[in-house]
Amino acid sequence: MTIYDDIQTVFDIITTDSVILSLGFTPEKTYAAMTTDELILSDNLQMFIYHEQTREIYKNNSAIEQQIQIDISAPISKSGRAMKAADRIVELFNEKRINNNFSMSLSPPSPCASDCISGFYTMSVRFSYATMK
Repeated sequence: MTIYDDIQTVFDIITTDSVILSLGFTPEKTYAAMTTDELILSDNLQMFIYHEQTREIYKNNSAIEQQIQIDISAPISKSGRAMKAADRIVELFNEKRINNNFSMSLSPPSPCASDCISGFYTMSVRFSYATMK
């Protein structure tokens, strides 16, 4: 399995979760990428799931630390939905295993507010986990 398989697994879990869907997030506005060239409209609720960074860990370099970040974007008027989605994502993945890797751990200071364009609110949630080489 690769980091891209892990991203796809996270994507599949998020886009089928009943709580996330009830908040108004949809598979069509959830991307397995850091960005999109789609026009941002004032009512868009969007999520971006992507690989953040990798580093070798352990003295014998037998494992790799992977990081997956999920950015949750909503109009300011719907910022509470982004916060609730971030909480749900933490419930779904913190201390959970995906694709036979080590458990995912929330990376501080996440979840946290992130920079975004005027009129929108973005929460970021980052998880780290180890994979064997």
